[in-house]
Amino acid sequence: MMFWQNRIVALVYRILALGCAIAALVMLCICYSGTGTWLFGRFDILITFFAILVLLSEVIVNSIDLRKGINGYVAPVWPGVVLAMVIYEIADVIIFAMSRGIAHLPYLIVNSEVMTIFAHLLVPILILIDWIFFAEKATIRWPHIFPILFFPFAYCLGFFIVEMIQQSGAPTLMYITTTTFLGTSFPDWMRLSNGMAGMGFVTGLCFIVFIVLTIFFILISGIASGRYRKSYSLK
Repeated sequence: MMFWQNRIVALVYRILALGCAIAALVMLCICYSGTGTWLFGRFDILITFFAILVLLSEVIVNSIDLRKGINGYVAPVWPGVVLAMVIYEIADVIIFAMSRGIAHLPYLIVNSEVMTIFAHLLVPILILIDWIFFAEKATIRWPHIFPILFFPFAYCLGFFIVEMIQQSGAPTLMYITTTTFLGTSFPDWMRLSNGMAGMGFVTGLCFIVFIVLTIFFILISGIASGRYRKSYSLK
């Protein structure tokens, strides 16, 4: 019996992941509270809150499932929702890294290294490991791509519209604002219209990250569940 078929191991691990996600959310709110940023317009805060809800559901279902005994596969929790949580968290890591590289700027919050590690590294890693070992994958299908991508599409669109209307005076929704593209280190086309050309480019790039990750994880789910395995009969 492998450790991922042990309901106690899964429960303890998920409680740990839930605790880290709660700690990350508290750190995020504390760090951003003094910046004048619209807290629930922040992508990292939204997905961390979403992760807490999903992990809490997993802990509850896992606890109830203990009635069947310690050994055995863990009861699944809405596989599409769990996969969405994984995709959002991994996308956050990529977009956060991109924002620091593209913008050539330090992180927006000063002296927040611990928060950065928790919210943008530790929690995504814990959630990815939870999905690899304990999440149900057999029921993930290609149509799941549409509900999974609805939130990032709506967020990226709203992100771009708010920045366009507010002319870079809007609270930061992601990690790059129109002010990033007003410096001399960027091409002229990215600085046109107060940096909105560059903002549109990065917004589209962020959504492409979501699309690629969603396709990748749905494909991996099918491979892991054996959906694409060919069966051969001896003749």
